[in-house]
Amino acid sequence: GVAYVAAGSSIYAYDVLTGDEFQRLRLGRDIVSLAQDEGRLFSVDHLGRLQVIDLSFGTMHVNGAVDTGVVGNVFVGGGIAYIGQGGDVSGGFATVDVADVDFPSLLSGIDANNIVGQAIAANGSGLAVSVGSLQGVGVVLHVLDVSDPTNTNGFVTQFALPEIPSSVLISSGIAYVADGTGGLQVVNYRSFDNLGNAPTVTLTTDAVDVDSVTAGVQVQEGTVLHLDAEIIDDVQVRNVELLLNGEVIRSDSSFPFDLTLIAPTIAAAGDTITVQLRATDTGGNTGISAPLTLNLIPDSFAPSIDSTIPADGAVRGQHASTVRIQFTEPMATATLTADNMQLTGPNGLVATENIRVRNNDRFVQLTYSQFAAGEYTLTLKSGAITDRAGNPLGTSDHVQTFTVLENTAVWGNPAGGDWHDPENWDSGTVPAAGEDVYLPRLDPGAAITIRQDVDVNSLVTDAAVELESTLSLRTTAEIRGMLTLRGTILGGTVNVSSGNALISEGGTLDGVTVNGNITVGGIFGQYLYVTNG
Repeated sequence: GVAYVAAGSSIYAYDVLTGDEFQRLRLGRDIVSLAQDEGRLFSVDHLGRLQVIDLSFGTMHVNGAVDTGVVGNVFVGGGIAYIGQGGDVSGGFATVDVADVDFPSLLSGIDANNIVGQAIAANGSGLAVSVGSLQGVGVVLHVLDVSDPTNTNGFVTQFALPEIPSSVLISSGIAYVADGTGGLQVVNYRSFDNLGNAPTVTLTTDAVDVDSVTAGVQVQEGTVLHLDAEIIDDVQVRNVELLLNGEVIRSDSSFPFDLTLIAPTIAAAGDTITVQLRATDTGGNTGISAPLTLNLIPDSFAPSIDSTIPADGAVRGQHASTVRIQFTEPMATATLTADNMQLTGPNGLVATENIRVRNNDRFVQLTYSQFAAGEYTLTLKSGAITDRAGNPLGTSDHVQTFTVLENTAVWGNPAGGDWHDPENWDSGTVPAAGEDVYLPRLDPGAAITIRQDVDVNSLVTDAAVELESTLSLRTTAEIRGMLTLRGTILGGTVNVSSGNALISEGGTLDGVTVNGNITVGGIFGQYLYVTNG
């Protein structure tokens, strides 16, 4: 699986099994909370902006955003985002319509600031629970009427909690509260259903009819289908079950319910399938949707590679140990083997330690021991790798290369930025003292700024660098980009291999050997101090 973690102004995607980071998305503002629903992430930053992030292609891409003015934990379900305000003086929550992910819109700000908002969760049946601590209210769980999302003043009742809580979720109609030193609190916030009325369930799909001339709905075998359900119950739903041809293939007890389905192959299920959703309320009453009938048509299109990490021709540091491949459609997992996806390095064939497939079989991660420095070639045996319908990736092998440097730290942000920001580094950490650092070429006009003292063993830079503090150099620096010196280079040898790439604007060289040209000038001072300790 994948874990999404917000730290600072970035969201990191990690492989749960290996702990490897495989993507980082910078949003520019400090993120305070995350939620996930229907293949998307929803983030709230420190200024109250709600951002929608698409995950449908296995990587994070920004959709729309809206400013809410509310900073706190977010919960999303049924096309509504609920954002709680977790202060101990003023609480409440806001609601946002996220049905249109490109243009989310604020439904209601905080209508009542005496509702706790440290965390909030909805049950999909018109109620929500929120937890927190407020002066004059206490440490409580609030039950809220959210049947009208434009009204955020729907207080119903409250339950006292022993300690200040941090989070809450609902499963099978029961609230589970992470209550700090109070442990896990289980709250039956709504009496079980004794009215005898079954839920009503309506099921639809956004599947595109690929043959509108033929009667019915035609979908291609292997297609990822997103189902939409309207479930109405007079009390609350305990769980839902997704049925394919009458057989349960998924059960979910927490709203929002997972309603994703991969259409089977014709060979496995025939050319027609029926899909239903069964909902059971907390009284055991069961309702089931009318059958949704879909006609399967053969998949005759070859898959292709959407992206790879590292990309063809990429440069990585020695911390690297994974290769990731994103395909354009679900693949036959039996063909995603080490024999069909081979990596050769400076010492020959590299043994694959682990293969992980996810994102509905469209994404594969190959894990190895830490790469040694050198040139690497990834070869995919296109004729042997197929999609679910058996269509091969191609007729000739897919081959690409990447380079692993001896450097232990590699810059990762093509837009430049602050040396001391860990989000800018390929490894997610600022280089420690004595590391070997490589700075690759940046986007046009971008630069790396060094405003605090740094200590490196060696430095190779193809980037524009602005040094405003002290760079302690233990061995050598290769300046192949442009280094503007306003601070001090202390010790070592500087090789200037790109014309007048070292510019002094009032900088200092202390105990440094320079091979190459130095340009002295600029608006910050047309001079250079040269000392020897």
